[in-house]
Amino acid sequence: MKRLSDAEEMVMSVIWNNDELMSLEEIRKKSYEKYGKDWKPQTVSTFLARLREKGFVSFEKKGRYCFYTPIVCRQEYEQYIFSQHAFQREYDIAENIIRIRDEAKKTSIDEVIVLKHLKALEIHYGITLDDIQKTAVVEAILNNIVVITGSPGTGKTIDTRFINECYKSLFPKNGRIFLAPTGRAARKITEATGEEAYTVHSYLHIYDEDPMPEDKIEISDSLVLIDESSMIDVNVAHALFDAIGNGCTVVIVGDIDQLPSVGPGAVLRDIIESDVIPVIRLQKIYRQDEDAEICINAKKIKEGNTDIREGKDFHFIECSRMEDIKNAMAVQYVKDVDKYGLGNVFCLCPYIEHVAGVNDMNKCLQDLINPLKENEKHVLAGSLDFRIGDIVMHQKRNTELASNGDLGVITDIIWDDEEYAIIVSMNGRELSYDKDNIQYLTLAYAMSIHKSQGSEAKAVVACYSSYHVGMIYMNIPYVAVSRGKKNVSIFGEKATLKEAIINGCGARRITLLGYELAFLGGKFVAA
Repeated sequence: MKRLSDAEEMVMSVIWNNDELMSLEEIRKKSYEKYGKDWKPQTVSTFLARLREKGFVSFEKKGRYCFYTPIVCRQEYEQYIFSQHAFQREYDIAENIIRIRDEAKKTSIDEVIVLKHLKALEIHYGITLDDIQKTAVVEAILNNIVVITGSPGTGKTIDTRFINECYKSLFPKNGRIFLAPTGRAARKITEATGEEAYTVHSYLHIYDEDPMPEDKIEISDSLVLIDESSMIDVNVAHALFDAIGNGCTVVIVGDIDQLPSVGPGAVLRDIIESDVIPVIRLQKIYRQDEDAEICINAKKIKEGNTDIREGKDFHFIECSRMEDIKNAMAVQYVKDVDKYGLGNVFCLCPYIEHVAGVNDMNKCLQDLINPLKENEKHVLAGSLDFRIGDIVMHQKRNTELASNGDLGVITDIIWDDEEYAIIVSMNGRELSYDKDNIQYLTLAYAMSIHKSQGSEAKAVVACYSSYHVGMIYMNIPYVAVSRGKKNVSIFGEKATLKEAIINGCGARRITLLGYELAFLGGKFVAA
């Protein structure tokens, strides 16, 4: 079996998603609808010829036309891609983490010195850290590598700011590098520290799901702080830890109860469970009033407590029919937008397709919030209709334009004969999307719960019902609830929510990183 190119994967995805034999023209049409790819028939024919040569499809001739069907199933291909690289990369990650941990620390700075600087910072900012928060800062400064974990609102952001300030004072000649898996998460670090933060992909120059930087970045004598680390998969972690060289202090920040990375592995979980590096667990909630229902319910969901409390900032609206859920979510979304502003409200859905899924809600909310006006410029790309003023998301790939999950607003659409350019304001830049890269752009009035990780909104509108078979696990609603700062409204069936809380986190991913870390870190000896 051979790895497919991006275009070949798109064609195979179209074929995999169809239950019947497909003609070339049908494949061409579905490629346009799904990915916005307006390929010529000869181009699609070339892709299909390559797929036949690689043993992925067969064809049956009926009259003048050929009809194609898959030979290799999607699961088999994805398993192949994972197995080819993941286990070796997990071993490489483990080796690098232990190398970083065991490097001799060339400094005379001790706990007393760190606490002295910490006290001065508390006075300066008018903030008093609790004992666990202080421990987190001290351990981060004195060790080569640590993990700081905790639920939203437990002070991870404050600790990030204090770690940065302490390190800057104690090691003024060293660098400080702040990284996150998404642009939104990187901006949160910048807001907390005043320092420029980067996505891991942009800093390391990796723009693919299987990252292999052409020009390896080497980091030395620096603080390296990685936020929202639960979202980092094996491939990204492999490139990151390989880049970290001598004299570095590595701080890994994240919430182990968030959803695992979309890509392979369970990097944060495995590092914590290996018990080979210090782990500081933040517990007390500071984000809001401890009596706020959002915080209380997020904590209850995490702990497996089904006694969900409603109040001024948390609402559960019982609905059973998906059409009713869709309509109720739309009404609440408009209300929240009126109160908090467009861009400050998340509509979160467990599924992409079907009624009240991401695609369905995006169409519905777009027509409510930004209806198409007569003679207004717009672009039809597959099933999407892009309009000026739309909230959009960069998706699928980390490119030089943006990172997967970055949000922006369409500010202009330029037409020149049959060619177009969609101008998007994203991350403080004006980006242009045309026929060659339109597949990376989608509407973002609604998004998947996975895509919401690493970011927050003033209000969250979400759904959760018995229709979401296969997603009835604790961490799905936990992520949805913990994204909201001012108001959370969930539509669905409370019985399903309780079932999810009782079920816990669902199936555990099969990984070896934890075992490899434990072995290399001296926690056990192989027989």
